[in-house]
Amino acid sequence: NDEELAQAEKYAADLIAQIDDRDWVIDYCVPFALSSISNEEDGERYIYRLHASPVYSGIPVVWQPQLSNLKTGDAYASNHYYEEIVLEFGRNMQLVSFGYTSPHRIVETVNENASIFTLEEMIGRLRDHLSLSDVAAYYVGSFSADRVEVKITELSVGLTRTRIPNNSEDFYVVPAVTIRGSYEVFDSSGTVIDGSDMFGLALTQFTLLVVNAVDGSIINTRLGY
Repeated sequence: NDEELAQAEKYAADLIAQIDDRDWVIDYCVPFALSSISNEEDGERYIYRLHASPVYSGIPVVWQPQLSNLKTGDAYASNHYYEEIVLEFGRNMQLVSFGYTSPHRIVETVNENASIFTLEEMIGRLRDHLSLSDVAAYYVGSFSADRVEVKITELSVGLTRTRIPNNSEDFYVVPAVTIRGSYEVFDSSGTVIDGSDMFGLALTQFTLLVVNAVDGSIINTRLGY
């Protein structure tokens, strides 16, 4: 319920403050029902999973799906995971899981007042890119795809990490626009052959595109650059 979600967020924020003196933002709190436990006197049990992202120079980092491959051989290949904290609370708000991935620190502020595109300009760039992208962007593999339908449900403005070419340790953190939503891939007969909800996971917050708000370039958050 909403009260337990709020309580989980408060506990998470208090715990994070005890281990790190920097600012963090709770991106989401998701309850998972433990329906396999049928002998509980108080009914169905839940685990609350929370994700937190750091705040740099007063601006929060927008969460992105964690990297799955750190070594691609590319000059921009990422050698470190995105910085994040993930917590899980169980019955009576007991902490059952805690993970802090890839701690970072600010070494230098290159430009504190960088000029960025207006929101209208960014939306225009997003629209142009989506209209020109092909089905390969949606991981359809060997399917014979005919078209893709995309539904945008969320637009977030904040910081996103990018790699410095041929630098294995340092990163840039830049203002960027992240759009999320869902997609479906159709074959020539109109049958859905792939999509963000293909396996019933309801991934309506699938990251569709991330655009650097300073230069308009596309940031590939799956590869870390």
